[in-house]
Amino acid sequence: MITVEKHHRLDNRVQTAWVVEEACIGCFRCVKACPENAIVGASRLMHTVIQALCTGCEACLVPCPVDCIEMKTL
Repeated sequence: MITVEKHHRLDNRVQTAWVVEEACIGCFRCVKACPENAIVGASRLMHTVIQALCTGCEACLVPCPVDCIEMKTL
């Protein structure tokens, strides 16, 4: 089994990315930016985050042209 080191907030809670699927335009930029390959989807179709792989590094936030990725604390 592969373990993924999660990024923690200052209050030591784990954060992870979530795609607001209704807003996603399927541009694939977040998929390319994710160092953990935690985002899946097809071109021009909505994407989703595999929570078990997401480290919460926020690399997917900046390239998203429609700001449909949110960081949520678990």
